[in-house]
Amino acid sequence: MKLAWELARGSLLKLALFSLAFKVVNFILLAPLVSFIMRLFLQRWGRVSVGNFEIAHFLLSPIGLVAICCVGGIAIATLYLEIAGLMQIMLNPRFRWWSISGRYLNLYQKLLKLGGIQLSVLLAIALPFVGLVGLIYAMLWQGRDLNGLIILRPQEFWWGVGLAAVVVAVFVALGLFIVLRWILALPILLSESKLSPRQSLRKSRESSRNNLSTMSACLITWFLAHAFIATCVLAMTHLGLAKMLDVSWQTLSTAAFVTGVALSLQWLLGTILSIVGNIGFAAVVLALYHNVAREDIEVTGRRIFDEALVLERSSAVGSEENSTSLRLGWLFALISVVLVGIAIGVSYWICDTLVLRDRIQITAHRAGAAFAPENTIAAIQKAVADKSDWAEIDVQLTADNELVVMHDTDLARVGGGSKAVGNTTLAEIKSLDVGSLFSKDFVGERIPRFSELLRASQDQIRLNVELKPHGTSDTDALTRQVVDAIRQSGMTRQCRICSQSYACIQLAKTIEPEIEIGFIVATSLGDSTQLDVNFLMLSHSKITRQVVDRASARGIEIHAWTVNDPDLVLKLIDAGVQNIITDDTLKIKNQLKVIESLRPIERLLLRAKNGMN
Repeated sequence: MKLAWELARGSLLKLALFSLAFKVVNFILLAPLVSFIMRLFLQRWGRVSVGNFEIAHFLLSPIGLVAICCVGGIAIATLYLEIAGLMQIMLNPRFRWWSISGRYLNLYQKLLKLGGIQLSVLLAIALPFVGLVGLIYAMLWQGRDLNGLIILRPQEFWWGVGLAAVVVAVFVALGLFIVLRWILALPILLSESKLSPRQSLRKSRESSRNNLSTMSACLITWFLAHAFIATCVLAMTHLGLAKMLDVSWQTLSTAAFVTGVALSLQWLLGTILSIVGNIGFAAVVLALYHNVAREDIEVTGRRIFDEALVLERSSAVGSEENSTSLRLGWLFALISVVLVGIAIGVSYWICDTLVLRDRIQITAHRAGAAFAPENTIAAIQKAVADKSDWAEIDVQLTADNELVVMHDTDLARVGGGSKAVGNTTLAEIKSLDVGSLFSKDFVGERIPRFSELLRASQDQIRLNVELKPHGTSDTDALTRQVVDAIRQSGMTRQCRICSQSYACIQLAKTIEPEIEIGFIVATSLGDSTQLDVNFLMLSHSKITRQVVDRASARGIEIHAWTVNDPDLVLKLIDAGVQNIITDDTLKIKNQLKVIESLRPIERLLLRAKNGMN
């Protein structure tokens, strides 16, 4: 480790600038490619909210595998060239950057061949392991939906994962052992230019044969130290940026801009840590080469430098050399700025020409309780006027076995005292003026029968009917009467049924299979996504991307209730919900219009903001 520090210490600035130059080249190549890949799968789903299983589905597709190969291939190739250049600078700090570039013209083909041999060997070794994983898949997962297995994780999923993990662990251990035996091939190839890539690999194996424990200890120590420092720095930075992003900005566009700044700062810090990591790795490997191969760093560096001087064919010295260096440095910087600008512009154009539309439906809670008496004909008319997609209503039985649309199980909030609905007749309930309690504009508005509300809604708005049984005694009667009423009105396809009573909705599905059913999750000890339902109604505070992914894998929609704060809408959209239940349809719809008016790049930034919080 001491020698590694001595190798890097003398030319830290030059090493950092060289590594930064490679990061610039990497960005120029990768940014448009990554943006293009992002565009591909966003276009497939047509919205910003893309979950883990959707990403997995894309990456496992033919186009996704090609994308992985392209991005990974470019990243690995530039990393290889960067490490080689860093080693050359350490071997002789007198190198000018154009000397290294000139030497690369000779080494480029060897470096590519070296990497190609290593990758080919590892892939060949991987084939039988891939075959074993395929056999495990055929035995345990054949015919099952892969996305569903990943999200739902039944018993056979864990058996498959466990067996595959053993196979992968053996391959990883074998691969690391082989890579460790090859670790000196790059410095050998750089210092002994007459050797071929195959000869360099052979010499690396021979040199490391009796030194594997020492080499392993050095590399593991360096990796752990760098990982610990990087994790601490990034974690503290993330906390600080998360606090900055947690501020309620006046507009979503401002929030998107601030998010862009935060991501840029995070990227800059990540770049600095990557530069430090690459310099450290190159220094450690070079020090191992010196200790294990017993090579004289001074002699090796001088030899490489002399070769570079021949390639350079220049007699310019002193001030003329410095002047040339300065001019070429400025030229390189200018070209880099132009190319980075072009890469950013192309990436921006690729993402900003997307057509995204968040497919969110709005349900008027209690038929729209903000501007009309809840669960009334007037509320339904308001929900229709506000162009709500659905109206959620509550239905229960009276003492004389009639269906009324009413939320509470007693009459306290509607002026009828503490008497229970189940102990009150329809006539008594109809005598109550619920409109005057809400506003003078609704004087005379009454609690409707279910059949009345069905007629008012027919061909106007879809209904999400909540069944509110008073206990197990009226579960069967309530469910059957509601389903019969929906059938008689011809609104089977226009209605859904939900309840906090699982027995009610299961009975409804048995009676009428065409009706979609949903469970209202107030509190839950288990995984509610395992229920046999079409949709789940969850409090917005309980909704996460993971919950939505698990539900989507089983074909279950997630409906968020009760959302009256517009600032919650974007987070729920990015979580992937399909329906937002609200007392104020217009307020939520206006927020959706604001979100839809954002440019695609702003939506992507805000999606990242929600991921950082």
